[in-house]
Amino acid sequence: MVSGAAVHPTVYGASAASTKDASLGSEENVGHSAAGHHDVPSHRLIAFTHEAAYSKLTTELSSLNHLSDDDPLPEGKREEGGLCRRAAGLVLCGVSAVLFSLSSTLVKVTAAKTSVFYVLLARGLTELVCGSACLAVQMVVERRWISPFGLPEIRHLLVARALCGSCAIGLFFFCISQLPLGDASAAFFTTPIFTAVLASCVLGEPWTAVCTLAALCSLAGVVFIAQPDVLFHHDGIHPHDSIVPSATPVVTSRVVAVLLALTGALAGATAYTLVRRIGTRVPALVLVLYLSVSTTLTSIVLVATLRPSPRHSSNTDLSLLGWLAAVGVLGFAAHWCLNRGLQIEKAGPGAFVSNLDVALAYILQVCVLGRPLDGWSVCGAALIVAAACLMVLQKMNNAHEPEGAARARCSASTGGS
Repeated sequence: MVSGAAVHPTVYGASAASTKDASLGSEENVGHSAAGHHDVPSHRLIAFTHEAAYSKLTTELSSLNHLSDDDPLPEGKREEGGLCRRAAGLVLCGVSAVLFSLSSTLVKVTAAKTSVFYVLLARGLTELVCGSACLAVQMVVERRWISPFGLPEIRHLLVARALCGSCAIGLFFFCISQLPLGDASAAFFTTPIFTAVLASCVLGEPWTAVCTLAALCSLAGVVFIAQPDVLFHHDGIHPHDSIVPSATPVVTSRVVAVLLALTGALAGATAYTLVRRIGTRVPALVLVLYLSVSTTLTSIVLVATLRPSPRHSSNTDLSLLGWLAAVGVLGFAAHWCLNRGLQIEKAGPGAFVSNLDVALAYILQVCVLGRPLDGWSVCGAALIVAAACLMVLQKMNNAHEPEGAARARCSASTGGS
């Protein structure tokens, strides 16, 4: 009888040569004992045939290993795909900056007709309607159910992100009513600094010298555009320079208002970082829905607490409703682009690019609202654009850098920890 090891030698843990010798020896012993020194060529022929067939099959399978699905894509194509993905994230963050600046300009226009807190409420409601409609369309197109509540294991992150985002928006608009617009903007748009720090500490994203330089340029640019009284020594506080000059009375001191603005910036940075933590586990529309619900509830609380009065009594004016709807639609599109961009791009670079809305809003303020342009503002806009360009160049350089070199550089920048 032919042994199993002779037919499939590697299954039994033996090499083909040693197993063949053992098989032949065993067959010869059987032949000698049964037939008295007569050879059994048929048994050896069967063993040789099976071994040759198995060896040929193994060789053919080995020659097909290069077709395995486990093999990665070529290095060039993988780097090209990663570069396109990172660029798409930065582009979406840049588009959100443009939309946010347009929305801010419309807020300035509608603030002449009604309180900014009513504008915030209208934006939250409009975003909720637009987000629900778009999510329904997506479910119809993809023919699958998409839960508006997200996955159960990350709902606490979704709620925390929505609360932080609505808190940041509410504090920003409240500080605008308590401080000159420049001071509130300079304090609140420290968000990218907080975001990069949180992304480095919580998400483990590397902090490089380029990040430090871009952070300093971005912060200096925001300060130049805002021109806070503390640094530029303007004559006192001018409430008429804010978005909401008479809707909300001044109820806090200057120091408390600045601290509230910094708290709002930290809340916004936390929201950015939470979006990166959530990742692509939920559609960007779900993030927008959570934020719109939280913003609506926050604005209702602000209206009930502060009880701002409209600038005009004709709140049902169709033109005002049109402006409010436009603010909501732009806010919805801006939040979707920002959330989707942060899902693709790292939180730090995405926040820096989103900071372009400061410069864009001032340009629109000059071109649309007729506000004068000074040299400090031009320098600030140039610094912010330079900071965004630095982040883009760093991403492009990292995309072409080999993985081993990138790890070594990151390890060196963190002290080898």
